[in-house]
Amino acid sequence: MRTPIVVRVALPFLLPAAFAVGCDLIPTDLELPIPLDTPPVEIDVGGPVDDAVDSTCTSPDSAGCLAIAAICEAETGAACNPVELPAQFPKEVDVDGDDVPEQSQDAIPSEIQEAARIKVAIPVDLGELVADAGGGDAAQDVNFEEVFLAWEENTLTFDAPILDVYVGPVADDVTDPEALIASSDFEKVGTVGKDLDTETDGFEVGQEAGVTGDVALSFISGGKEIFNERLKSLAFTLVVAAPDGTAVTFKEDPNDATKLLKPTGQATLKLKSTLIYSFDVAAATGLDDGGE
Repeated sequence: MRTPIVVRVALPFLLPAAFAVGCDLIPTDLELPIPLDTPPVEIDVGGPVDDAVDSTCTSPDSAGCLAIAAICEAETGAACNPVELPAQFPKEVDVDGDDVPEQSQDAIPSEIQEAARIKVAIPVDLGELVADAGGGDAAQDVNFEEVFLAWEENTLTFDAPILDVYVGPVADDVTDPEALIASSDFEKVGTVGKDLDTETDGFEVGQEAGVTGDVALSFISGGKEIFNERLKSLAFTLVVAAPDGTAVTFKEDPNDATKLLKPTGQATLKLKSTLIYSFDVAAATGLDDGGE
């Protein structure tokens, strides 16, 4: 799920015909747009949710496990062994045995919610992209137009929460996105979200359940400049994560309004942008050292 991203773009560095005429006609710099389309990152929610259920029920008599067991029994009509969270289950269930139904989502342990939150760290290395473009070490600057989080595949049964985006230096260990976010080296640059309610401002979700397509990264104040500086370094780490404490709202079963869907599914994400590199043409071709 957290595979290092090395982007390779075969893009010949075409020099102006003026080189054949004389050095006086050589432009001093050249702006070269390069499409950035990172390899996909796969996210699995179903596995972590099942693991969280198993972990909760390591102690079968714990409050969390008893709640899941009650939800399971309410759906299956019999005691569940092993205890599991069904694919769909009643919105209301008697958890405490006092014949007072409560909302199933409120009874489900927080560990299940945590497992459904998306958090992924992505190493990005743009060095080969610049080299393949012909710039090498001669790139003077890099800019970008827009940045998108592309959802190429999405079988999530719930709306993905709003996702914050952080950037930082190259990380030796990307298995713990939360630790990277906690590091002072990582800075938040913006948020990925969709405004589904036209009557109020702000984002409601990061992406809708089962929906694919591009969602723009909205930069916070100063975030665009921070991201720009990281792009200049060519190698950095990107973290996409739902904020701690974000509630994952379970979706209603489209075939039965009295039931909720278990949070599960997979998604395939990638980062997309257009980079604008500025090259010192003379340095890139060696003409500043007397070459012709």
